[in-house]
Amino acid sequence: MTRKILIADPDPNFSGKLSEYLQTMRYDCYKAQSGKDTQLKLFQHEFHCVILSFNIKNHSAIEVLNYIKLTNPFLRVSLLLNSPEEVKLLDLDNNFKKLGIASYYTRPIEYDQLAKNIAGDNLHRAWMEVKASEGGKSNVKEEEVAIDDSEFIEVPINAYFSGNLVCFDIYVQLSSGRYLLIFRKGESFDDQRLATYKGKGVTQLYFKKEDRNQMMDYYNHIHQKMVNSETISDHTLASTTKLSHQFVFDEMMTSGLYKEMLDNSKKLVTNTINSIKRVRDLGNFVDNFFNDNPSLRDHSYLSCLYTSLICQNLDWVGQKSEQDFCLASMLQNIGLSADKQNALVDETKLSPEELAEYQKHPMQGYKVLLKYTLSENIRQIVLHHHEKSDGRGYPQNISGAKIYPPAKIVYVAARFSELILLRKKNAITVLGEFINDRDEVLGCDPAIIRALITGFIKKKESNKGKKK
Repeated sequence: MTRKILIADPDPNFSGKLSEYLQTMRYDCYKAQSGKDTQLKLFQHEFHCVILSFNIKNHSAIEVLNYIKLTNPFLRVSLLLNSPEEVKLLDLDNNFKKLGIASYYTRPIEYDQLAKNIAGDNLHRAWMEVKASEGGKSNVKEEEVAIDDSEFIEVPINAYFSGNLVCFDIYVQLSSGRYLLIFRKGESFDDQRLATYKGKGVTQLYFKKEDRNQMMDYYNHIHQKMVNSETISDHTLASTTKLSHQFVFDEMMTSGLYKEMLDNSKKLVTNTINSIKRVRDLGNFVDNFFNDNPSLRDHSYLSCLYTSLICQNLDWVGQKSEQDFCLASMLQNIGLSADKQNALVDETKLSPEELAEYQKHPMQGYKVLLKYTLSENIRQIVLHHHEKSDGRGYPQNISGAKIYPPAKIVYVAARFSELILLRKKNAITVLGEFINDRDEVLGCDPAIIRALITGFIKKKESNKGKKK
């Protein structure tokens, strides 16, 4: 089916040329020269993407964006600006999610880059075209390139997995801003070449950020296959689970909750739940987090794991509810401002002013999620995930039965994960400290604490059985 794209720009010459270019890529292009006409076409048609000029008149770009958020929050919007000054004026690096845009560009526009980003879920599945292609190039010459470090994401070399064909360009870093392209997309994968770099002490592989949405989908696909394979070790399954969470969390926090992003989040949750059910030794999943700068990404990953473990030991939680609760645990910090989305925050080290601002994020997260078609379970958990059973939590300082029950699960999972990361100790040690700390226990539902402990006991007994 041909996909429809709406180009909303007051300059008919620009929209005409862009339309001609996109039509060569089999898009069905519609044009609008005013904000009012844009909203009318949005009402009349279902579009894959909107390319919206910031200087459109007769209903401003902001009015159009508000209309889209109200009527179709999953619609991908690319915003076109005239200058870097407009980027600063709108503070787009921090506000793009609030505005509801997927990407933005300043003129002059590079058509190739714009087309690449507006492709949306086509891009998410583009790796499958590589995988399905016949054969691959061999002995492709490696190439040294100069690219800014900010354009890359890192993947541990021991966690990387490839099929017979390489689906993404792969680099190693030579120095800041200097990289060596060691595999090209579509090339035959050579395990010996990768082993050579491991032997040279290379610990990280580098991929372009523009490929992250594809990698998110690719690793979800690999993750599902591994869960269903009895030949895959717990260690390999754990590495893939961590990496899948990395791609999904980073894409979520930088690009927002567009439709394909949420679809991949739900797949990840299902794969994670099934991984926890399958493994006997949780150590593979929770070790190696003891670093000097614990991240919010690590916290999201551990929170999801422990939410699943708790749910699997509570009689009242069914399969669909467990999926919702785990997704909520991943979304719990969606209300944090951009400057708080990397490092894990230690509330004891915040000033009174900083703490008051930080404690707004559950309510802000709830408001963000109102824009999306999600289970009310998820929104309520995000709102209440910092409330404590004894009333000492936030943002509403409620207690006991006034707290949404599933939020009590995520609170325990998130708090336990936080202590593991901040104390830099293994999970069993922290569990002992956690359940023997009166102040911590008073903030928790006792049944949920028991479910967490039961989960560890069952895994320990299962692992003993395996060794026998």
